[in-house]
Amino acid sequence: MISVVNTKDILNCVGDPFIKEITLDSPITKEIIFKLGEGGELEYLDRLKKPFFKISYSENYLIKGVEGNNSLRVILKDPELKNGDLVIKKGFNYLLSVLEYI
Repeated sequence: MISVVNTKDILNCVGDPFIKEITLDSPITKEIIFKLGEGGELEYLDRLKKPFFKISYSENYLIKGVEGNNSLRVILKDPELKNGDLVIKKGFNYLLSVLEYI
């Protein structure tokens, strides 16, 4: 099981969180990327030197990162959205639920 070792909120210009940067205790693998992609629309660019991924979810957030890195980001699609912090939390909780089974 992969664990989260650190989280960091990145704020927009009015001080609301719109990105949560998450550091894991292990590198992000292709398996993790595709498991996360099952719940959304996966864009996986494996032709790059370090494969990049972005997964868009209908709940108004996305998760993106680079295969092999220990960190990724949960991003609010619309930083001006009311209750954006709840959307970010939902994305973070989804990420945790997937990591629990890897």
